[in-house]
Amino acid sequence: MDYTKYQRGYFMPPQASLKWVHKEYIKTPPTWCSVDLRDGNQSLIIPMSLDEKIEFFKTLVNIGFKEIEVGFPAASETEYVFLRTLIEQNLIPDDVTIQVLTQAREHIIKKTFESLKGCKKSIVHLYNDDLKDILLPFPSIVEQQYISSLIKKLDNLITLHQ
Repeated sequence: MDYTKYQRGYFMPPQASLKWVHKEYIKTPPTWCSVDLRDGNQSLIIPMSLDEKIEFFKTLVNIGFKEIEVGFPAASETEYVFLRTLIEQNLIPDDVTIQVLTQAREHIIKKTFESLKGCKKSIVHLYNDDLKDILLPFPSIVEQQYISSLIKKLDNLITLHQ
């Protein structure tokens, strides 16, 4: 295999920081994120109903999770309604951040941000589900332009929903 055809894909940060090497212990606990409402529900033979998902969300809050991934709101009506119910019924405490996932496709991003309208704190995980991007180390110029246009549209959506 000709390794010379590949470009370097990693660059050192402009200012090296190795402070973490000298720590003997952590001073604050890590932030744990529950992904049970997504991963756990996908593995069930019979997925949870809306009421079961709400009850499970409340249980995660009571346990003390401060970050909870609630799934793909644009993937199905059930997921969308679940998130809207959490927001509209004010079930998300002020100190809890919800997380959602969305594919890097304009119509799916748009529906995801619509589902988040009125949410106080959220994290959106945007990913590209195209396998060829895993196989190729760098996107082409056309792909870079497309990604850039998606980011601009995403920025506009964020501004509109604030």
